[in-house]
Amino acid sequence: MSLTSKTITSKEIIANVLRDNLYKAQDIEVSALIEWVSEVLDLTGVPLILKDMIDCIKIEDHRGNLPCDLHSVNQMSGLTDGGVQFPMREATGTFHPLFLNNVNGQPFINTTQPISYDADGNPIFNFNMDNQTLPENTVNTKPYTYQDVTYKLNNNHIFTSFPTGRVLMSYRAYPVDKEGYPLIPDNIKFKQAVQAYLRFKLDYRLWRKGELLREVFEHSEREYMWYVGAATVAGLMPSLDKMESWKNQMTSLIPRYSEHGRFYESLGNQEFMTSGNKLRKY
Repeated sequence: MSLTSKTITSKEIIANVLRDNLYKAQDIEVSALIEWVSEVLDLTGVPLILKDMIDCIKIEDHRGNLPCDLHSVNQMSGLTDGGVQFPMREATGTFHPLFLNNVNGQPFINTTQPISYDADGNPIFNFNMDNQTLPENTVNTKPYTYQDVTYKLNNNHIFTSFPTGRVLMSYRAYPVDKEGYPLIPDNIKFKQAVQAYLRFKLDYRLWRKGELLREVFEHSEREYMWYVGAATVAGLMPSLDKMESWKNQMTSLIPRYSEHGRFYESLGNQEFMTSGNKLRKY
């Protein structure tokens, strides 16, 4: 059975562990328990335990701030002032972003800014030392450089190949309740995995201090490893609808090489074939 989007708060799971195993709650930091819940969710590596988010990041001087709840990035796209969305890819250049016009006395040409204008008012850009004129309406509606629009993530910031503008980030974040406790899937295997991991971490503390038998600690270790594996399998089980999308991708006759530029909206679409006057699915 595949996971649904239904979740429960880990606060209940934490309370159950402390109650059922007779741990002394006054000796345990709540912040440590919350951190351990996040650890075990990361150990499963299941994308569905995370919440899909979209953030609009303001870019100034080629740099913007990443959201504080970022776990992993799905995809980036740029956004023009006119509301046109365009794809971006992660930069491969070792000097990205090269937004300085002069480094140690060596001048560089900025291809994102016009160097002059023609008689009709159209901007002239310098592409690889070759001046080219582009229509003004083209510049205002889509990226106007022949190079891809790129970005890099570093030190809690995104660095873009364009100096100012906006970026739409599709990303995944940990879902939390109003009190800051992580939300976990409402699935028995995930509940048991979280409980087993918390027992393992608490028993490890006691074992290190000589207050717990080695056999008891090793039992907790084996138990958490088994339940984490079971939760991982449960989380990766696809639904019938997801498998239909996968099937349509794998049985496509025409290779779909440009889905990234369309943000993968049609990747799972079924192909059609014209037979006479009829349109047939296959």
